[in-house]
Amino acid sequence: MSVEEQLSETEVRTLPANQSDFTLLNAELIAKKIQRAMPEGGVPTPDVVAMISRAAEHKLRGMLVKLAVVAEHRLEPLRNHPYYRTIDDTRRQLRFVEEVERLEYERRESREKEALIRLSKSKGKDKDIQRADQEAARNRDANAAAIAALGGGKINKKPWSDSNNPLDQPVASG
Repeated sequence: MSVEEQLSETEVRTLPANQSDFTLLNAELIAKKIQRAMPEGGVPTPDVVAMISRAAEHKLRGMLVKLAVVAEHRLEPLRNHPYYRTIDDTRRQLRFVEEVERLEYERRESREKEALIRLSKSKGKDKDIQRADQEAARNRDANAAAIAALGGGKINKKPWSDSNNPLDQPVASG
């Protein structure tokens, strides 16, 4: 994004000529407050009231632009930030531990199954063992699908020079 595009996003728009007499603040209240603050000055002219209203509007717009930048920053996930580096990937470590435990469990189950097959003479027990194997395979597949759904993709990190931080950009005055 070029500097011109960035400036055009935050630039303050002006009203058309037919709406230029619009004031954000109530002109009568501004005039009364000016008279109370400076009674020797008399009644302020409409130009003064309009100028104060425009100045307040300009200040308010600038604050709203800054507030929008801050609000957008709060919504940005930290792990997508170009300068964020993970030190420990606990999810990956947890998956590794679960995988080791699963392999140990499968080895234990296969040893027990082989012992049962050797001991079992009837076909009924063999069918029960096959059903148990099928159920265990379904559970493994369901767990693998759940883990895959929770896992995220790899995020490409940006170098410092490619920063698109609006607070680092020059401010246009106008």
